[in-house]
Amino acid sequence: MKNVKLIFSVSIILLSFTVSAQNNMGMGMNGNRNGNMMGNGAATSNSTEFQNSRRKAEMEKEKEKSIERSIAKLKADLELDALQEIAVKQILEESVRIEGIILKKEESDEEKLKALKGHSETVDIKIKSFLTKEQIEKFLALKEDLNKKSRKK
Repeated sequence: MKNVKLIFSVSIILLSFTVSAQNNMGMGMNGNRNGNMMGNGAATSNSTEFQNSRRKAEMEKEKEKSIERSIAKLKADLELDALQEIAVKQILEESVRIEGIILKKEESDEEKLKALKGHSETVDIKIKSFLTKEQIEKFLALKEDLNKKSRKK
């Protein structure tokens, strides 16, 4: 009888070690079932986050380049002084940020378009507040030319 108890106890202990070892090997160190240290889910997540951050950085650079091109064109065409250039650049940077917020909203395209038009009018008013009468006339002519070009497309 002692032998049966001993064999039974040893079997239970060995079985518990086997199950424990299988769980540890199968799950890896951090609880993933891949058996590697990072786990496939963590590696995929890190890779996706890296790609998303890289895309976001590229988009930010493109936005900055677009603003710089706009400022350069306005500076040349309207003959902006340094103060006007700084003010218009800040207005455009804020505008791009707000446009991004509007586009991300959970609204219909019609509502977004309406919001963007309203925002565009506000931006124009802000820019015109820093311009002289002659510059405002040139600014309106530039906008009209831009609108004609976009209608042709």
